[in-house]
Amino acid sequence: MAADGSVIIQIDGDSSGFEGELKDVNGQISSFGSATTAALKGSAVAIAGVSTALVGATGYAVDFANDAQKAINSFEAATGIAEASANGFADAMMQIYNNNFGDSLEDISAAMATVAQISGEIDPDNIGGLTQNALMLQDAFGFDIQEQIRAVSMMMDQFGVSGTEAFSLIAQGAQGGLDKNGDLLDSINEYSVHFAQLGLDAEDMFNSFANGAAAGTFSVDKLGDAVKEFGIRVKDGSDTTMEAFASIGLDANETAAAFAAGGERASQAFADVTDALFAMDDPLAQNTAGVALFGTMWEDLGADGVKALADLNGGISTTTDALGAINAVKYDDFDSAIAGLGRVLQTNFVLPIGDQALPIFSDFVNEVSAGAASANGDVSEMAEAFGEALSGLSDGVATILPQIADVASEIVMGLVDGLAACLPQISTAAVGMITTLLQGLIEALPLLLEGAIEIIMALANGISQALPQLVPKIIEVVVAIVQTLIDNIPLLVDAAIQLIQGLVQGLLDGLPILIAAIPNIVTNLVDVLLASIPRLIDAGIQLLTALVDALPDIIAAIVEAIPEIIDGILTALLDNIDLIVQAGIDLLTALVEDLPMIIQTIVDALPDLIDGIITALMDNLPAIIDAGVTLFLALIDALPQIITTLAESMPRIIEGIVTALTSNIDKIIEAGITLFVALVQDLPAIIAGIIKAVPQIVQALVDAFLGLMSKIQDVGQNIVEGIWQGITGAGEWIKGKVTEFANSILGGIKGALDIHSPSRVMRDQVGKMISMGIALGIKDKTKDVTGAITSVSNAAIKAAKASADSYTEIGESYIDNLTYAIDTGVDASVAAMEQWVEANVEAYNHKVDSTTESMVAAKERQMDKVGKTQKEAIQREIDAIEESADAQKKHMRMQAKRSLTHIRMP
Repeated sequence: MAADGSVIIQIDGDSSGFEGELKDVNGQISSFGSATTAALKGSAVAIAGVSTALVGATGYAVDFANDAQKAINSFEAATGIAEASANGFADAMMQIYNNNFGDSLEDISAAMATVAQISGEIDPDNIGGLTQNALMLQDAFGFDIQEQIRAVSMMMDQFGVSGTEAFSLIAQGAQGGLDKNGDLLDSINEYSVHFAQLGLDAEDMFNSFANGAAAGTFSVDKLGDAVKEFGIRVKDGSDTTMEAFASIGLDANETAAAFAAGGERASQAFADVTDALFAMDDPLAQNTAGVALFGTMWEDLGADGVKALADLNGGISTTTDALGAINAVKYDDFDSAIAGLGRVLQTNFVLPIGDQALPIFSDFVNEVSAGAASANGDVSEMAEAFGEALSGLSDGVATILPQIADVASEIVMGLVDGLAACLPQISTAAVGMITTLLQGLIEALPLLLEGAIEIIMALANGISQALPQLVPKIIEVVVAIVQTLIDNIPLLVDAAIQLIQGLVQGLLDGLPILIAAIPNIVTNLVDVLLASIPRLIDAGIQLLTALVDALPDIIAAIVEAIPEIIDGILTALLDNIDLIVQAGIDLLTALVEDLPMIIQTIVDALPDLIDGIITALMDNLPAIIDAGVTLFLALIDALPQIITTLAESMPRIIEGIVTALTSNIDKIIEAGITLFVALVQDLPAIIAGIIKAVPQIVQALVDAFLGLMSKIQDVGQNIVEGIWQGITGAGEWIKGKVTEFANSILGGIKGALDIHSPSRVMRDQVGKMISMGIALGIKDKTKDVTGAITSVSNAAIKAAKASADSYTEIGESYIDNLTYAIDTGVDASVAAMEQWVEANVEAYNHKVDSTTESMVAAKERQMDKVGKTQKEAIQREIDAIEESADAQKKHMRMQAKRSLTHIRMP
């Protein structure tokens, strides 16, 4: 043993070999020492790296948790909502962050605060949903968050839609180009209330905007302003509005009351007014009514623009998941997916660590600050305070390091477990990839072979040129290859056998599956066809019903197109008559030439055809009979319903016929006049034809009369006897009428002379005078009695005659005066009527001129804003307006002239 305690072994003999071995051992020991030292150094580096990584991860977690806390603090400060984190707003913020919306937590917090401030919403889930949708539309269309929430809140208040539905409508509108001028959200904010007051909903508003924009209106603000103007005017009760209602054929009071009621009545009134307005045939009257109801917006948008605005139908709907579609497309890229994964890891793994580490670091900073303050410049006390704080920090970090390690272990183990669980799928995918690759190779094999052949040819050419130099090398290569093949023949043969066995086994294993699958495939096809029969029948019924519903329109279109069709057919026939005749001759010639062959072919095929038909009928006779019975029974079952339906439809059919006749009476009359004019124009030719036929007609009449002479004699005798019986029967009636006439004359005379047996006139005016005269004569002169009587009688007769003449003159004068008064009154009435008609004609013409000038001025203003082609179109519209005005005035003048002619007629 050596002094240092080592053991010394003395070895005798030849030790040269041993010394060599010993050097090797020393070398190995040195290598082991170096390796051990390197390993220890590596371990130290690894430990330092792990420590650095853990510290770095902890710092990252603290930073993220601090960002989350700052974001929720900002939300509380902006909204005044206390304990926001505990009340679910932090979870809502993190959910939005996990869904990959917003640039940062602070960005999401600011958006949530804006939503809460404007909407007044206090539920964290609702605020989260509104905020996420607003951030999505901000990314997709650049919409400001505040403007979005204002528009959404307005739609929710006015139309009662949900926030999601409101955002979906805005998204659909933006996708349809409604925000091309950047005023969609402002228009929603300003005009939603006016649409709602008219009983219209949010879908109506957006489809109205879309249809108006499609018609050429450059801004949705103009469309909303038109609805606003309309809503104000239809409820102002002014004379202009009421006259406009009446001018389009509606009850003014009832329509105004419907608009004032709002809701469904108002929406129906809106449809009634716009339908009636655009059903007007007179453009002048339509323009007057349009200006009265829409104001200057009618002139700005034009009739077509307002008509498009009034169309509330369209594809924008609250049921369309526009937001889902945007979310699926907008963020469907690798960067977004990675960013989303990172956020999920942040909130689910990093944030919990940060939540625990943040208080530890906060306590450290607070302790250092407090120690520095209490040290009051004493370095030793400050160092002591820092040391205590650092000790607390170390203890705190030490407590959470196991949790970090556990999380890391869970992540690693999760990845390992996931890979292990997915190995079958990975293997399947690998097999699929290989199969696809092989399939691609098989499909590309012709191209590959063609390319290989070209390569081989090129190589062959090159090799042939270099063959003298290559032959020795080739021999060496061949020898090496042959030797290699010989050495590996057993392996190659074994591999080939295994490959063939695997291929055969695969075919054998797959064959029963394929055979077993064939019946299922056929059965499934049959089942699908059978299951589809009701839907096919239903589709056929729907198609037939649609055709029946559309039949009036189809018939109308056909009727309208018949003249053009007939004209086209006649034109084509006349233009190609030579070709048609020649084609007919060629066809007939070919048919005649080939007729024997055709007949022979038909005769040859006839037995097979008859046999096939009979065989098919016999084979399917039970099914045909069964189908016929089923169809017959179904028809019988449906017969009452068919009859009932026909009975119920009959009034509508009759009403439709009557309506069609009455609504087209002017066309029927016009057709009658046209027919009459054509008849008159063709009358000479007709008369000439009749004249030519007169001899035959006369001869036929003579023959007929000769054949019917005996019957005519009987008829004549019957006519004469009937007339005589009529006369004799009417004799008593005539006698009665004559007697009645004579009695009326006699009664008139008696009435005029007041004759009542005895006559009071003769009594009072003649008899009394006679008696007085007789008495006077007797008193004065008895001898003159006879003369006095005679004188009195003559005087009485003379007086009576004078009275009669006086009465006649009075009567004639009365009749003359009455006739004069009647004539004078009629003339005055006719003159007054003429003045009234002239005044109305002048007033109507003035109104037409005023309206025409207004419309022409509006069109001229439009011409200043458009190009040459559109100017020409607008000029044609102006010409049409002026021609319509002249026609209206001319028509009114003709009507007035006809009316005055009837008034002046005696």
